Amino acid sequence: MVAERARLLLTFDFVSLCIYDAIAKAHGRLGSVAGTPIINADTSACMMCEDFPCIASCEPGVLTDAVPPIMGTAQITEHLCLAHHSPQPCRLG
Repeated sequence: MVAERARLLLTFDFVSLCIYDAIAKAHGRLGSVAGTPIINADTSACMMCEDFPCIASCEPGVLTDAVPPIMGTAQITEHLCLAHHSPQPCRLG
């Protein structure tokens, strides 16, 4: 079943579907998942579209909205944060 999902993911162009350019194709160095859609939150996070067109446009069962979308909040642990102890100002704190 996992192989079938991966095959279906490879056949659909999620990259052009996302109006926020949040979806990219996994790099070739990732082996068996290369070419499948990924979201790299460091470059462009998912904007949580209300109607989730990426899910609606996919083959049934490949992507699901069964799990409620929950966004997290990052918390910095200052004594463990290398950027916090750097002479350069921290962009996050």
